[in-house]
Amino acid sequence: MSKSPTKQFNNNLVLGYLPSPMPDELLFSVLARTALLNALSPPKHCMKVFFGDPNVIPSTDLPVGLEIYRQRLGQPSPFGDYIDILNRCTLYPYFRPFLPIERHLRCMEIFRDGGGGGLKTLMGTVANGFGAGSVLRFCNLCVQENFKNDGAIYWHRAHNLPAVRNCVIHAIGLSDHTGHLTSGSRQTLFLPPFLTDKNPSVTEVSKVSTLAHLSVELIEANLPPVDTKLRTVVYQQALLARELCTKKHAINFNAIVNEMRMHYEDFNNFEHQSRLLSSPKEPLRWLRDILVRPDRAMHPICHLLLIGFLFGSIDRFKKALELAANNQTLVVGDIVNTDKFLCRSKCHQAIEDVSKSCRQAALESGLSVTTVVELRRKFDIPVSERRKHIYRDVVDSIIVDLIAGKEINIIAEQRSISVSSVYRILRSNPEISVERLLFRKLQSKTRKRLEWMALIDVEGVKGFNAVRARGADLFAWLYRHDHDWLKQANLRCEAVPRNGITRIDWFSRDLLLAKSVAALVEVIRTDKTRGRVSKTLILRRLGCEALLRKFPHKLPQLRDAVGLYSETVLEYQKYRIERAIDELLAECPFPVMWKIKRHATIRSWSEELLSHAVNYRGQAIAARLNNSLN
Repeated sequence: MSKSPTKQFNNNLVLGYLPSPMPDELLFSVLARTALLNALSPPKHCMKVFFGDPNVIPSTDLPVGLEIYRQRLGQPSPFGDYIDILNRCTLYPYFRPFLPIERHLRCMEIFRDGGGGGLKTLMGTVANGFGAGSVLRFCNLCVQENFKNDGAIYWHRAHNLPAVRNCVIHAIGLSDHTGHLTSGSRQTLFLPPFLTDKNPSVTEVSKVSTLAHLSVELIEANLPPVDTKLRTVVYQQALLARELCTKKHAINFNAIVNEMRMHYEDFNNFEHQSRLLSSPKEPLRWLRDILVRPDRAMHPICHLLLIGFLFGSIDRFKKALELAANNQTLVVGDIVNTDKFLCRSKCHQAIEDVSKSCRQAALESGLSVTTVVELRRKFDIPVSERRKHIYRDVVDSIIVDLIAGKEINIIAEQRSISVSSVYRILRSNPEISVERLLFRKLQSKTRKRLEWMALIDVEGVKGFNAVRARGADLFAWLYRHDHDWLKQANLRCEAVPRNGITRIDWFSRDLLLAKSVAALVEVIRTDKTRGRVSKTLILRRLGCEALLRKFPHKLPQLRDAVGLYSETVLEYQKYRIERAIDELLAECPFPVMWKIKRHATIRSWSEELLSHAVNYRGQAIAARLNNSLN
């Protein structure tokens, strides 16, 4: 650990040692080590030293006021500028590539000058539903190794990334530390505990650890903000190479959802499983936002899951961005999960070593157990069956249920096994996926046909329009996917006779509506608190606004009546003046003009309005005096 003497601060405090930041260290940890080496306390005093304000609450993941902190360090500062601090000691490089450039610039101003209120809301981490808390996590083995090799313990950025629950180096679960979230300790600086007696257990490498690896790769890549249009083009090219688009290059969202749910095994054991699945009716709703609404700030977790599915690594995604920026098209070899990629993965010694179990091979190769099993079966490498849990006859019955189109969760519940096991069997037999997809499409078409026929049986006597009105969404689906059958089925609807329907007597209707205008306006004017009697108000009260707009030449009397009885703006202003004078006369015998103006609430007064107010006030006062004399 390097130490260097520092100069005197503006507040006459001298720091004896200024530690240099460790690789992948949070700024919160740098501040804690600085305070420990210089015996700075209490917390408010530390904040006064570092940021010049004793009321600053240090953020563990996204600290602000970085330029103030760097300037107070002076010449011995180990950082070049506030951007250097941002890139080396915060989690902002994890969020930055997926932020629109406008939001990125606004965030940079907050990071530089402070005032971090609303920062996470601006970045979209709150609205996305993945949580914006800052619980600190640490790996016990990393803490011990850091102390042994560097003589210091500190908080790692890789351990405090969102949704990362295991250490990518030691493949063990991370421990949570929530002491800084309790009341009264929000300003306290501290380091991770040193637990020598705790023996952490190795966790299974799965799709959850794949997300952790992608998160670490993303923050280490230190990517700049990616143009939203460029990123969308890269995603669409990758989907096209994976044959997840239609012939007209339209995105097949149903196919993407099914493939991703199978790839990530329905996000089993993921911290945000329910949020990722969104809803049973429209699972993975966030995929549509990423691909259709690229300007919306989505949480990096969503982008990482799509990148992991399409590219497999951040490096591949970065190369795809470079190709797209140079107007080059992605080839199949640039997409993950192709045969070429599987062949390269097969070359790993752990996967080819038959003496090693699938679980051990997964730990050594960095793949999931499901992927290792899939690779071994694909290349005819013997895989021992899990006889203790799933016998061969159970596997065969599950395959039959999968081909029959049963839901994954229902199959798992009936066989008392996990959803991941069912997905593992499905992925290990690619031909089943094709049969299952075809059968489920046929099931869906048959079900919708039956529903449409049932509607015809109930509403068919009222005609085709009644059936369509009752099942509009069903009609739209059948019209798009089963048009020929729908055309034949609709012949069963009875034809509604049009006998007895007479033509509209426009003259009588026009006369009736025109007479109604006078009566309606008279009722409206009786309300002393009314608004302006406009043409729109009259037509809306009569319920014929759209009718007159569509057939003005057939309703001339109505048009003339509306124009005659409606008020202009000037006429309504005069009415407000008269109403204000009448109300003021009830309080005082001689209302002054400034009170009349305020009570009438008219912003601009013309000479005509002033003259009308003076005349009406005189007439009203004279009439009031005459009434009192009589």
